[in-house]
Amino acid sequence: MAEEAKEYVLRCAQCSQVLTKPLRRYTGPLECGDQKPYVPPRTVGTTDGESFGFPEGRFAVGLADVNGLEPVADLRRRNGCCGLDGCDGPNTMCACGAELATEKSDCWMPHAVVFEPDMVVLTPASS
Repeated sequence: MAEEAKEYVLRCAQCSQVLTKPLRRYTGPLECGDQKPYVPPRTVGTTDGESFGFPEGRFAVGLADVNGLEPVADLRRRNGCCGLDGCDGPNTMCACGAELATEKSDCWMPHAVVFEPDMVVLTPASS
């Protein structure tokens, strides 16, 4: 099966909970328009280090493609006017308590959930 046709999921590195729907790898251009998906639906891309305020190489998925993430308790990291701006650090966590991703869903930015390095593992969806 070709690499681009394989499906993957992101799992919590601490408890192995599946955190995303099955996704295909995306290596195309990233979207930087306000309120637009940073990566296409049902894909997992990586940040480019130039846009969106994250270093290169972090996994990014669409808002509708995550499962089981909960907001962190610290309200200072849950700012935004129309959604979450993600400017104050990780604002979502796994059910096990691992703070592992930043949701960016405010009106003045592209939308995505960006995962912290070493907090998630990309695995084939079938495993």
